[in-house]
Amino acid sequence: MRRLEAENGTRAGWIEALTEYAPHTGFRYEVTAEDGSEYIRTNVLRAVLEGEQEAVTRGEIGRSSLGQDNYTFQAAGVDDEGLANVLSSPRRKERILVPGKMFLQPEDGSLVPLQGVLAKSPSFWIKYVEIVRSYAPIEGAVVPVSLESNAQCVSSGPPRSA
Repeated sequence: MRRLEAENGTRAGWIEALTEYAPHTGFRYEVTAEDGSEYIRTNVLRAVLEGEQEAVTRGEIGRSSLGQDNYTFQAAGVDDEGLANVLSSPRRKERILVPGKMFLQPEDGSLVPLQGVLAKSPSFWIKYVEIVRSYAPIEGAVVPVSLESNAQCVSSGPPRSA
């Protein structure tokens, strides 16, 4: 279950969606609840889900792994919480890659959060998307467990009520 929220000036909206991925069916989502500006819900929030679905369909998800095929990395010291900081720079400008900073557990190198800005916007309507993706071990694999994002939307004239 995911909740996506966005606002642009006086317009704000949110969507709750059940998302699912399986190799044989791909990425699917079902909006279970929504409220607020139709403009925000349609042109921003649904665009994010549709962009993710399109990326999976095109086979781009394999191109998003945090490895040297997709990124260059640079050590950036240790923060006040004792986490190792590593700068990540995408080798390509794609909407599934994130230039930013990774925070790793020093004892085993486990990725905790990754924060940055998408290398390419998922939609014409979105200028940039700041994200924080958190990870945790599940059944022996470190996987994303939450995603927070803050998107700046393109304004198309005076605000409309929706």
